[in-house]
Amino acid sequence: ANKFGAVYYSPYYGNLKSKIPQIFSVHDMTHERFPNHFHNQLDFEFINQKKDCLHRAEALLCVSNNTKNDVLDIYPQIARDKVTVIYNGIEDVFFTKPVESQQNRPYFLFVGNRKKYKNFPLLLTSYKNSGLSKDFDLRIISPTNDFPTEEEKRTIADLNIHAFLKFEHGLSDENLRDAYHNAIAFVFPSKYEGFGLPLIEAMASRTLVIAANASSLPEIGADVPLYFDPQSGDELTSRLVAAADMPNDMRRSRIESGAALAQNFTWDKSKEAFVKIFMRYMLN
Repeated sequence: ANKFGAVYYSPYYGNLKSKIPQIFSVHDMTHERFPNHFHNQLDFEFINQKKDCLHRAEALLCVSNNTKNDVLDIYPQIARDKVTVIYNGIEDVFFTKPVESQQNRPYFLFVGNRKKYKNFPLLLTSYKNSGLSKDFDLRIISPTNDFPTEEEKRTIADLNIHAFLKFEHGLSDENLRDAYHNAIAFVFPSKYEGFGLPLIEAMASRTLVIAANASSLPEIGADVPLYFDPQSGDELTSRLVAAADMPNDMRRSRIESGAALAQNFTWDKSKEAFVKIFMRYMLN
């Protein structure tokens, strides 16, 4: 790196030391904001490695202003002028025309992993309390085949909603786009996101969105989603009911606004901002 490089970049930290400037992308500060969720030795090693990278970096590229503010709040020694926000993009396929649903029953949609800060149990309880299971399923799409966990089995049994939950994993982007599009609403109950890719994927796929008013989600979603307090099951229940009962003209208006907003989050726009940062060092 020192002999042949002008700048060293890592999208996810590392232990390499160098004489040339180092740049890192910062995706979130989840470990630092939720230390009670991370207990093993690998977690501690990762946090220490990340902290070292953030302090020795010449520049930090944060995926949202929320993440930037978290970095500066948790590590106030870091100079503000070395932290830049470059929003993520989403894959182009989410902007392409989806395939209309062949589902027998309409559904609400949850996408992603279900780590504790993702707040998935609140969605299960709110879905049950809404009384909507008689007409709407809850579809769950995960990157891995990990549903339900033992804890989730107990919750689902207590709520008696097993028959209305539909689980899938490892979908292609095309199939995920269609799943977003055909949902009555995509629900994002997470307490914390560094950026929140599913939020923009859903909007680009022309989907109504229900989202927690926490961390980066209001920054990224602006005034498009139906927001709720992630600590309030009653608020989420009311948003589910509102989505189910929403008049078609209001639904279309929100979906159109979301599709327009999503155009701001492409990889081409991210790439342009990314290159500008690197050219400062390549031209020196």
